[in-house]
Order: sequence, then C-alpha cells, then structure tokens
Amino acid sequence: PNSLNGLISLRVLNMSNNRLESLPDGLFASCREIREIYLHNNTLYELSRGLLHRLEQLLVLDLSNNQLSSNQIDDMTFVGLIRLIVLNLSHNALTRIDARTFKDLSFLQILDLRNNSIGFIEDNAFLPLYNLHTLNLAENRIHHITSQLFNGLFGLSKLNLNNNLIVNIDPLAFRNCSDLKELDLSSNAIQYIPEALSELSFLKTLDLGENQISGFSNGSFKNLQQLTGLRLIDNNIGNLTKGMLWDLTGLQVLNLAKNKIQQIERGTFDRNEQLEAIRLDGNFLSDVNGVFQTLAN
Repeated sequence: PNSLNGLISLRVLNMSNNRLESLPDGLFASCREIREIYLHNNTLYELSRGLLHRLEQLLVLDLSNNQLSSNQIDDMTFVGLIRLIVLNLSHNALTRIDARTFKDLSFLQILDLRNNSIGFIEDNAFLPLYNLHTLNLAENRIHHITSQLFNGLFGLSKLNLNNNLIVNIDPLAFRNCSDLKELDLSSNAIQYIPEALSELSFLKTLDLGENQISGFSNGSFKNLQQLTGLRLIDNNIGNLTKGMLWDLTGLQVLNLAKNKIQQIERGTFDRNEQLEAIRLDGNFLSDVNGVFQTLAN
C-alpha cells in the first residue's frame, strides 16, 4: 500500500499491460492530484472498496481488459470521482449494472462497457450521467430495452448496442435521449423497425444490419428527416414500395444488400433526392427499369 507514498504531485499513472491481479487498499491515499489512471490489460479480478475513494481530480480511468466481475463493481467503487470524464470497463466479466453504480459521476462524458456479459441493467442506472455523450454497450447479453433504461441521458449523442440479444425495444426507450446522432443496433434479433426511433429527430446514422427485419411500412421512419445513413444489410426485407422511405428526405447512403428484395416499385426513391449511394447486391432483383430516375446525385 505504500508504494506510491510521497508522490503527492503524481498526475498520470500507467500500469497497463502487466500481470496485476489486485491492488492494495490505500495505494492512492497520498495521490490526491492524480488525473489519469491506466490499468488496462492486466488480470485484475478485485478492487478493494476504498481504492479510488476521494480521487476528486481524476479525469480518466481505464480498467479495460481485466477480469472484473459485478461483485467487484458496486455502488462504492466510484464514490467521490466527481470530475471523472472517461471510464473504460470494456472487456471484463460484468453481468449486471445496478442503479447506484455511477451515482457520483455527473461529469462523465464517455462510458465504455462493451464486451462484458451484461444481461441486466437496473432502471435509472444511467440517470446521474447527464453529461454523457458516448455510451458503448456493444457485445453484451441485453435482451430488452425498457422505457426507463436510458433515463437522464439528455446529452447522449452516440449509442452502441450492436452484438447483443435484443428482441424488443419499448416505444418510449429513447424519449430521454432525443439528442442522439448515432445509433448502432446491428447484430441483434430485432424483427421490425422499432417504433421508439420516432423520438430521435436528430439522428444522423442508424445501423440495423444483421437482424431479422422482414419489412417495414409507410411511417416506419417518421421524424427521421435528419438521417443521412441507413444500414439494413443482411435482413429479410422483401419488396420495396412507394412511401416506405419517403420520410427519409435527408438520406445519402442506403445499404439494403443481402436481403430478399425481388421488386422495387417505381417512385420508391421519389423523396430521397439526396441519395448518393445505394447497395442492393445480394438480392433477387430482375428488373429495375425507371426505379432510379429521380436520383440526380
């Protein structure tokens, strides 16, 4: 515990890429000025309860690529880290996130939780994080997106949920993160265009690739006039008809490769005058006569 004693001016500590399994309580007791701690790529499986307490100047904490479980990360782990901006917990063994885990982290801007085994997130777990702009929950075991899950994330602009087990998304799931610009829902088990998307009027890019979406109707993309990129590769989408894409007046790039499209009705792209690139490879098209005549770009 005394190895850093006397280093009262220490600002940055990098002990990444080692074989650390645990750290002694009180290790940082005299390092009150520390701004950045890098502990990624170790074999940490425990964090003593008071290890990070009162590090009120800490801005960056990287604990990625370790073996930390949800038994180790609880409502006391990050107490008092009132200035923390970046927290990386990716590539660990977390299975759940409780409501009070991040309670003191109101300055946090980037939270990386990808590649864990998170299957349960308590409602309002992200509520204190009103300055968060990037949340990565990719490569976990999330099945359902509830109406309360993203409460408080008013400033969120980028959300990654790819490579989970998502089957349904509550229609009100995104009502409290309506500033979202980028949303990645690829590689899940989604069967329809989520109704919840209609809350995201500032969304720029939407990835729904590698799901089980079989089709969509007029109004599926309502309020998404700002959307410039839509990725729907590798789904089960059938024929395209007039009106289906008409709400997407700002669309520039559309990826519909590897679907089951046999026909595209003339007029399908009539309102998508900004389109610059369309992928339709890997479908069952036999005739596209006149389909693209309105696409000057």
